[in-house]
Amino acid sequence: MNQEVSVEPKPETTRPPRRWGRILFFLFGAVILALVAIWGFRQYGIWSHSRAADGVVAFIASEKERITALQMADTYGGKTPQETLAMYIAAVEKRDYELASKYFVFGNQEKEKNIFTNISKENFENYISLLKQANFKNEGYSLTRDFFSVSEPLMVDFVKYPNGIWKIVEI
Repeated sequence: MNQEVSVEPKPETTRPPRRWGRILFFLFGAVILALVAIWGFRQYGIWSHSRAADGVVAFIASEKERITALQMADTYGGKTPQETLAMYIAAVEKRDYELASKYFVFGNQEKEKNIFTNISKENFENYISLLKQANFKNEGYSLTRDFFSVSEPLMVDFVKYPNGIWKIVEI
């Protein structure tokens, strides 16, 4: 009983070698890793810019509070632009330039204090005369009524501080 077993040869498959599969796997992984890295760097950039913007907003808010506190404590000026200008003219006529400068907003006080150092008597008298002729019209108020401007014969701008005091911005 001899049975012969016939063994047929297996057909050959055309399977790619495993080496190509690994290369494709690593290439695909590298692309995914690169995309994740790019996305991560973008997210970090957005986050860091957001933090910087938050810092600027906080700084502006603290500066606004500081300036408002300074403005609230400032008592030099009148309850109207006309009153403030009259007080300024009176101080200048007395040649009290220190007091006159206090009727200006904080940023312009030093400049205004020194403006009369080299002015001739004729120019001084002309300046005072022009200021006394200031034409205050109701049309000079801003819509919010916290800014006032005189345009004749000199340009004079006023701003209302939070405490209700009017200050000269510039002449």
